[in-house]
Amino acid sequence: MLLELEHAPDRRLRMQELGERAVLSRTRVSRVVDALVAEGFVERRPDPSDGRVTYAVLTPTGRSRMRRAAPTYLQAIDDEFTDRLTPAELEALRAACERLLPPRP
Repeated sequence: MLLELEHAPDRRLRMQELGERAVLSRTRVSRVVDALVAEGFVERRPDPSDGRVTYAVLTPTGRSRMRRAAPTYLQAIDDEFTDRLTPAELEALRAACERLLPPRP
C-alpha cells in the first residue's frame, strides 16, 4: 500500500481506490490503513469538498520507511519471480499485464 501511495498524485488516494489497487475489500483496506496510521506511515484525511470521501495519505515517515524497504522488496521480487523467467517470458508477461491493467495516471 505504501508503494501505491508513493506513486499516487500528491501521495494520496481515496480509500476505495487504494483498496482497488491493492485488491482488498473495503473492510480489509480500512484495517490495513488503521495499522499504517498507528505506525505513523499513513494519515487519514477527509476530502473538504465531499465529506463522504476519506483519503489515505503517505506521511514523510511512511515514505522514508518505504524507501528503506524498497531494495529488500525489489530483490525479493527478482529472486522469487523475475529471475525464474526468461527474457521472452518476461516480455510476454509485460505485454499481457499492459492489456489487462488500466493505465496509471
